Amino acid sequence: MDHEDTYIIKGTKEYTKLNIAFFLAGFTIFSVLYSVQPLMPYFVDIYGISETRASLVLSSSTVALALAMLVYGALSEVIGRRKIMIFSVISVSLFALVMPFVHNFDVLVFLRLVQGVCLAGLPAIAMAFISEEVSPVSQASAIGIYISGNAFGGAFGRIFTNYVSSLYGLENGLLAISILSVIATVLFVVMLPPSRHFVKVELNVRELLGAYKDHLMNRALLQPFMLGLLLMGGNIALFNYISFELINNYGIKAQYVSFLYLLFLLGIISSMTIGRVSNQFGIFNSLEYNLLLFIGGALITLVPSVTVKVIGLGLTIFGFFGGHSMASSMVGHRARDHRAQATSLYLLFYYTGTSLGGTVGGIFYSHMHWPGVVILAVVFMICALLILFNMKHVKNTPF
Repeated sequence: MDHEDTYIIKGTKEYTKLNIAFFLAGFTIFSVLYSVQPLMPYFVDIYGISETRASLVLSSSTVALALAMLVYGALSEVIGRRKIMIFSVISVSLFALVMPFVHNFDVLVFLRLVQGVCLAGLPAIAMAFISEEVSPVSQASAIGIYISGNAFGGAFGRIFTNYVSSLYGLENGLLAISILSVIATVLFVVMLPPSRHFVKVELNVRELLGAYKDHLMNRALLQPFMLGLLLMGGNIALFNYISFELINNYGIKAQYVSFLYLLFLLGIISSMTIGRVSNQFGIFNSLEYNLLLFIGGALITLVPSVTVKVIGLGLTIFGFFGGHSMASSMVGHRARDHRAQATSLYLLFYYTGTSLGGTVGGIFYSHMHWPGVVILAVVFMICALLILFNMKHVKNTPF
């Protein structure tokens, strides 16, 4: 049989099964990862801890995820991508089932950290699996469906878990999302097609470490890495602590605050339109517009009106996703070799931004309340603008 005949083609049953499998996998990973973000006020009340410490339930997972992604890509070349993805999704769901029954905050943070290591297995290699097994002409739509599962999972996990928790308690909220993740995991394992084109290669640790070192020493790559960190740091700082602001100072009930995370669906629109915008205005100008849009949106949230705050946060979402899309695309253009490792490093910086923004944002919120969080987010974006200014005026890149 011709090698080309073994590729999965759009319009076939196997293609449909693959799309459903990856949508569910992305849903599972990111719904579980971000389900705790709106729950931080509950952790503060139940455990009597500070907002900064409460943020560890998210930042512990994201920093572990970021570091683990550097390893999974290389391991998948030896062990096989399908095995690692199945391990990742199953282990994440099992940890999610345990979380509702943990009543010690330090233990919970530790389990979230270990869960973060498991979480990394899917996003680190999902696109590589699709690229190997799906016909080239059908890959774009398959990857798009996988990414939409990520976005939907992140929004759904935040909203659903917070809403159930507000009605039936924190434990039941966590249990509800874990049950859904188990169901999605079973369907993922059943529907995921076999790997037909995987070719095992020997793991060369020296070459791998050398690639990471070269990328980190390359200013043309370090600049978009830092942009990803700053964008994510600003975004997480705002959305980690807006729940405290609305509940404590505006009397908004927790179940209604959860719907604020529907704003993340605007990111899908921003990501889809940014390509046309950058083609028209240029990638540097478009990135500058998105950073300024983020700053403007953040400053608008200082107005003492819930409606105006929501509008401002919506603008920051547009700026964040647009900026993230362009910064990540820069990495692919600028990396002349070992592009998979360059992408992994970008994601390392990106998810480190989650931990940085979440933790430092808690310190600013504790001392200056919401204006402090806004100041932090704006400072992050100003730093990003300074990096962008350097990129525009120092010709060391293909752009």
